[in-house]
Amino acid sequence: NIAGEDTIVFVVSDHGFSHYKYMINVNQILFNKGFLSLSKGDNKIREHYEVLAKHNKKKTLRIPRILLNPYVKRLFKWTRFLIKKTGFKISYPKPDPLLSKAYMPYRYSFGIHINDEEIADDIVDLLKKCPYIKNVFKCEELFWGPLINSALHLYIEPDFDNGYNVGHYEIKYEILTKRSHLDHHPLGVLAIYNKYSSPIDKRHINIENYMVGSTILLIGNLPISSKATIDNNYYKVLINSGLIDDKKKIQKVNVYEHKWLILKKIHRIGRGLV
Repeated sequence: NIAGEDTIVFVVSDHGFSHYKYMINVNQILFNKGFLSLSKGDNKIREHYEVLAKHNKKKTLRIPRILLNPYVKRLFKWTRFLIKKTGFKISYPKPDPLLSKAYMPYRYSFGIHINDEEIADDIVDLLKKCPYIKNVFKCEELFWGPLINSALHLYIEPDFDNGYNVGHYEIKYEILTKRSHLDHHPLGVLAIYNKYSSPIDKRHINIENYMVGSTILLIGNLPISSKATIDNNYYKVLINSGLIDDKKKIQKVNVYEHKWLILKKIHRIGRGLV
């Protein structure tokens, strides 16, 4: 260790990776039950790559809805490969964000926007019945704070560990698309190395993502937020690993985020950005 044996090294990732076999088309579920309306004009949702499509040389081929009929789709399935070979990008029907009662705005949001909040419970019940979805959460079950109104109303947890991932937001007239692919997994990595560690140390445990920041602060002998949650069993693991001195009392600070915002503003002033 070039920084000295007392240096603690953290390796942190915000997510992991996994192999998936299927894609769940959430908007198709909403469309089948009448919660989602298709766009007939320019009032449609676009993924980031579609916004940038004008800089791409590929031409877009809009698929007529008749070809997406379940009875016709089997024939169309074998022609998609030929269409892509011609250099065209296939475009499917998209949700209308104003006329739809509920819709998933884009794939990696993992969430649903609801225009009529009275149907929120109905949509939660509908999605929980889907065997490929492990859980559905309301926004307030996951988040809190002054910006919570900017979040989507519902969030979906697919059955990641059994090979299911969220699909595209377009309407393809199938709830489940079979597609082998690599993508993000919610289980990330937090590896901590100090002078007590060894290459064969296999004390692997799962922790909630909101405990990662507090862990780093505790090991650095820094105060954590008074609203932070640290599991007692996990705290004992940190002590037994020699990462935390059990004789030192945990320091907590009220409204930690407010003081951080003040510090951030001072920093911006110092850089001449304000």
